[in-house]
Parts: sequence; structure tokens; C-alpha cells
Amino acid sequence: MLVSKENRPAAWIVSAEKLAQVAAARGVDATVYEQALEFIAVDLYREGTVTLGQAARLAGLRLGDFIDLCGRLQVPILWEPKAGIAAEVDALAATLGHQTAD
Repeated sequence: MLVSKENRPAAWIVSAEKLAQVAAARGVDATVYEQALEFIAVDLYREGTVTLGQAARLAGLRLGDFIDLCGRLQVPILWEPKAGIAAEVDALAATLGHQTAD
């Protein structure tokens, strides 16, 4: 699918399955395709575009394997939220209907 912006081509959207078929037809090693998906998934996770679980699914990996991949690439799995941990605790408490002590 061709995506256009202001009547100009902006991006091609190609299914992962079709990409794999083209790679196979050209004799490209299947691991190159798989590794590319893994790196894209890690980058999207690192940027906060997708969740850890979504990134693992995109990469075609089990969650534990994706966490291991992130470790090998030195991409943190847990990090402090921008608003701080206290803000996260307050948000969780509000969601659960509890009051926090300040």
C-alpha cells in the first residue's frame, strides 16, 4: 500500500509476510529478515512507541526472549517514568480508589 501526503508518496506499507516472501524469492537468508524485525521492535520499544509485549509480538519472540534480546542490546526494560515514581504510585492509587499520604 502506498501512503501519500499532499499528493506525494510518503511511505510504502508492506506486510511482514510479503516481505519474507520477497526475501525468500531473492535468496536472502531468512535470519536477516527476522533480525530486522527484532531490531525494529527493540527500537520502537526503546522510543516508547509500543509496549514491551507489543514489541515482543512484533519481533516474533516470546516475552522472555525479547527481554533477553533487549539485555544483549543494552536496552533497559525498566526505567523511571518521566513524572517520577511517586506520580506512578499516585496514579495507581487513584485507579484503585485509594488515597495516598503526602
